[in-house]
Amino acid sequence: MKRGMKGQITVFIIVGVLVLFIVVGAFFLTSTVIKESLSQTKATTTDDTAAIKSFVDNCLKQTLEGGIGAISLNGGFYMPTRVTFYENWEVPYYFYLGDDLHPNTETVEKSLEYYIYDNLQQCVGDFKLFFGIKVERGDALPEVTITEKSVKAKVEMPLKVSVGDTQTELNTFEAEVKVPLQKVITVIEKISENQALEPNEVMLDYLMKDSIQNGYKFELHHQNDEVITALIFDDVKLKGQPLQVQYASKYDWFSELDKEIDLQPLGEQFAIVGEEFTYQLNATGANLTYGSNSELIHINKNGLITFTPKKEDAGTHYLWIGVGNGTEEDAELMTLIVVEI
Repeated sequence: MKRGMKGQITVFIIVGVLVLFIVVGAFFLTSTVIKESLSQTKATTTDDTAAIKSFVDNCLKQTLEGGIGAISLNGGFYMPTRVTFYENWEVPYYFYLGDDLHPNTETVEKSLEYYIYDNLQQCVGDFKLFFGIKVERGDALPEVTITEKSVKAKVEMPLKVSVGDTQTELNTFEAEVKVPLQKVITVIEKISENQALEPNEVMLDYLMKDSIQNGYKFELHHQNDEVITALIFDDVKLKGQPLQVQYASKYDWFSELDKEIDLQPLGEQFAIVGEEFTYQLNATGANLTYGSNSELIHINKNGLITFTPKKEDAGTHYLWIGVGNGTEEDAELMTLIVVEI
């Protein structure tokens, strides 16, 4: 009887030890699975959050690039208030009857901030591309800084990123576009300073010298008492294309209605290489003499312009044509475009 009891106790002890090992083993196995699961969930959440941030950063860069291009064509303004119209363009005034309206660096930065505020959402959308992720978005607060070599944008925009039961917050997004926009602004500042010295004159001589020195081209389009100026910066490129800025200048050329001499506007004229170009000036007044700032053309005593362009003359020429009687004078700008057929 005692031997049987002793055998049973031994069996119970062995079974108990086996159960203990099974329980402990199951505990460690469950604990390991839970830890691995939590680790994988954390890694997935981190990856998803990083993807959201990268997506918004890229959207910010795209929006900033679009803003630089659009605002440059708008003369540095997002929504200019004083404008004129040339063909299909709404062109802001930089100079209006002696008033200087050109934008400075701070104005351009603010214009880009307004552009980002209004257009970033179009790129970001509602995050439907990210399946299984819920994103709650707050208002965007952009800040743009223009440096010598680039344009930087930072946006404070609270995002709540939810993956399952895990929630992460993102707030700050940044982008940089390698465009030396400050160079363009500096060129405009210098043009403004020189225009202030001669508020009723087109700065043709200055533009010709400065464009060579600072590596840009310019085009002038004349309409009545206004001149539309386009600056094309070949060495300031956005997505491989030269940056272009256009603005308008309004002059006080028709205030003296009783003046004795008046030369009619000349506008744009076209000449063909190898063919004689003629243009009759239309001026009122007595004892008139005519002249030009260019040796390219000849003007006879009756105001007839003649010119036979050569192959090397192809391109755009800006000519001041003047008329006077010894005491009074008038001048107009002719944009002569020579083409080769």
